[in-house]
Amino acid sequence: MSKFYLKSMGCKSNQYEGQIVCEKLLEAGYTEVKNLKDADFYILNSCSVTHKSDNEAMYLLRHAHSLGIKTILTGCIAQIEK
Repeated sequence: MSKFYLKSMGCKSNQYEGQIVCEKLLEAGYTEVKNLKDADFYILNSCSVTHKSDNEAMYLLRHAHSLGIKTILTGCIAQIEK
């Protein structure tokens, strides 16, 4: 089964949603890894409260992409930018 790396940025709501996503993936048989380089895919639960958090999220996505890791963007930025 695939390995995932999940990062939740920002508020308590994002932290809670990230925890739910993680639990559901584990229940489905996926494996969580603690090192991005070991992941098959990267889930970023983003925050868009400040311009700085937007920039950080985009940096994290570009970094994962540069490693050849499939990325999934959720959270505020995904809703705003569609």
